[in-house]
Amino acid sequence: MEFKLLICDDERMIREGIRKAVRWDQLNFTEVGVASDGEEGWSWICRYQPEIVITDIRMPKMDGLQLLSRTISAFPDTKVILLSGYSDFVYAQHAIRYRAYDYILKPTNPETLEEVCRSAQAEWQKRGQDPALIENEGSGNDLFTQIIKYIQNNFSQSIDLEKAARDIHISSVHLNRIMKKELNTTFLDYLTNVRMKEAKRLLHQTKQTVSEVCYRVGYQDPKYFSQLFRKIVGTKPSEYSQSTK
Repeated sequence: MEFKLLICDDERMIREGIRKAVRWDQLNFTEVGVASDGEEGWSWICRYQPEIVITDIRMPKMDGLQLLSRTISAFPDTKVILLSGYSDFVYAQHAIRYRAYDYILKPTNPETLEEVCRSAQAEWQKRGQDPALIENEGSGNDLFTQIIKYIQNNFSQSIDLEKAARDIHISSVHLNRIMKKELNTTFLDYLTNVRMKEAKRLLHQTKQTVSEVCYRVGYQDPKYFSQLFRKIVGTKPSEYSQSTK
């Protein structure tokens, strides 16, 4: 199957860097467009109806979340991948509830771009071949229990929405729909809360360093872990550890 891709970012070096970083033709992309803001991106999407869109969150005229919302409303099968810096990362997580397919941290690398786009292609093809997939994925209550058990058993590993959905054998859309219905939250928000609860326990009850706790609860970047912990808990992990000893 042939695919079309849009890269939307107001920084020329970034959008051109993404365009040149990957041999898109080898991934069956026959059309790769670029846009410098959300309005230009929206015009390109309306004209070409790409299967996959990669867009920055912060842009003039129309930001990435507005572009995401318009795109999904008009072309629900399009997979929108968000680009975000560390300061936008939690913000990007919340965008999953608005049906963003995935998000990539800046600066990114060709391997990550290729991996996420291949996954989006596979998801697009799967749903195109079986449009009834969401409606035919088993009992909501049983799946909800299975999802919660999965998170509790695997939060210390490198997991995300797509991996969880694959492991549980349902679509990512259906997984998030169950979480929204049962807990009014998303998979990623719930996973983050589980990780933060365990991080607080470890900081309080053990002598592990912040980096050790970071890895124990499933994060690979201590700097990001500390930023996220402070945003959610209200204090730095090191300060929390000292205050509870």
